[in-house]
Amino acid sequence: MSLPVQASTNEVDLMRLAATNGLPAFLHFQLALKTGVPDGNQIKTSEFQSNSEFTEIINQKKKASIGVPFQTYSLSLKDVQSFKSGNDVGLLLKPNKNQSIFPVTTGKDVLGGITVEKSDSGWKPTEYTTGGFVSELSVTRDQMIFTSTKSTNTESPFLVQMKSLNYNFLGFHGTNGEILLRPLRSYPALGLSTNINYNAETVLEHLEPIANRYNGLPR
Repeated sequence: MSLPVQASTNEVDLMRLAATNGLPAFLHFQLALKTGVPDGNQIKTSEFQSNSEFTEIINQKKKASIGVPFQTYSLSLKDVQSFKSGNDVGLLLKPNKNQSIFPVTTGKDVLGGITVEKSDSGWKPTEYTTGGFVSELSVTRDQMIFTSTKSTNTESPFLVQMKSLNYNFLGFHGTNGEILLRPLRSYPALGLSTNINYNAETVLEHLEPIANRYNGLPR
């Protein structure tokens, strides 16, 4: 089974620099959400000195750091609909080579994430998210590392997204060439546990009938 292409060490360094440069904007974004001020950059410290949420953000700013990134891959509805047992799943995972997601952390807590994308002018932060999705991603990775065996390479985690069905999986490279996937959430229709690492082919076998029943409406 072929494996998704990983970014070079130099590229990861450039991604990390872009994410680090995006930290101030991320914290302004988080502050804007908590205080109700639309543009975080217009917030004046003096107006919120007595605001506990403002104080919390300022303290987080002192401790905030960029975590280990997640390279992202996509699964298309068409590819899943035509999947047959024995197909090379690695060929169906389309790498988003120009995008990566960095968790923003304070100690063991995940505040959210910074998405960086590559353009003609280099890597730049393009999206900021608070908690939720990125937190789930990081928690799942930590669980996999904690429970991993030598058969799992937990140093190269990646995110697999099937946006048409709104399904997300955390993936790892198996030392024997297999791709392992774990659902980020409990998806009832899928019938797979969030506590088990599945061979990617098993996941696709569960996804295929769901994909072929899909009516095209947002999920």
